Amino acid sequence: MAMSQKLGDLLDGRHAAYRRIRHAEAPTSQEVASAAHVPGWKLAKVVALRDDRGRWLLGVVPAPCRIDLRALSAFSGHHELRLASEAEIARRFPDAEPGAMPPFEDLYRVPVFIDLSFSDTNDIYFEDGTHHGLVRMRLRDYIRVAEPIIGRFAVGSANGH
Repeated sequence: MAMSQKLGDLLDGRHAAYRRIRHAEAPTSQEVASAAHVPGWKLAKVVALRDDRGRWLLGVVPAPCRIDLRALSAFSGHHELRLASEAEIARRFPDAEPGAMPPFEDLYRVPVFIDLSFSDTNDIYFEDGTHHGLVRMRLRDYIRVAEPIIGRFAVGSANGH
């Protein structure tokens, strides 16, 4: 599968500089980082969540971390957060392989919450809609294009550098 057409159109339409990186498929974000030879603390793990009212949001943390659902709930105002099922994800993000959604609200009309720990780096990597490709962007370009909501809700060590 090639990079998500919607993602390519969005990045090109916003004149964002980016580079694609191919990698072997891996089961976890940290293993993706290893397969792609990128630092795990620069790789965005994108987690699809639903709240008690059925609303969607994407939580984004560095690959070695996990999301503190209570902290994200308090920060976002979305109550009783839970992980979306694979079937729900497949229906909501049909152009991306399950678990490989690029973290952009404009692609899916789903708000994106990104952890503040990414502010320690100049670059960010995220899956391109497939399990075989990453996109590398300058963090400031990603923030400009994605306009994510930035807060603190990651648990674990993101400071592997």
